[in-house]
This record gives sequence, C-alpha cells and structure tokens, in this order.
Amino acid sequence: QPSTGYLLNYIPGQDNVWLTGSTLVVSVDWISPEPDSMQAQVITSPCLLLRLDKLAFKRIKVLDQDGEIKLESSQS
Repeated sequence: QPSTGYLLNYIPGQDNVWLTGSTLVVSVDWISPEPDSMQAQVITSPCLLLRLDKLAFKRIKVLDQDGEIKLESSQS
C-alpha cells in the first residue's frame, strides 16, 4: 500500500474460515485509512499469516468484514 494506516486483523474462534466446495474462504477485518486522514507516504505491506488444519482446496478467497472479496487466487 502507498501509505500507513492499513491493517489486517483475524479473530480466531469466530467461524472466520470455512470450506465451500473446493474453495477456502477466510474472513478478516480489512482496515484502510480514512480518505482525508494524514498518513505517512511510505510503502507498506500488511501481512497476515494463518496456520490451518490440512484441507483440500483449489481456490482461496479473502473477504473483508462487509463480505466483499478482497483477494482471490487459484492453484495452477
């Protein structure tokens, strides 16, 4: 991201990860800075690492707190 103020937050134990067919869905709090707020102009790379039980899936979707798809990827 081009500035500070971005955050990914995962709260375990709240059914935030589920398997739908061959798609793994992960729900996170995706926080972005307010449009008119002052932020440092630096490159940031918000990252979230999850350790999950072994699951068979071919696709992954990451949803924000509003259910909007923020990231989607498939195995090749």
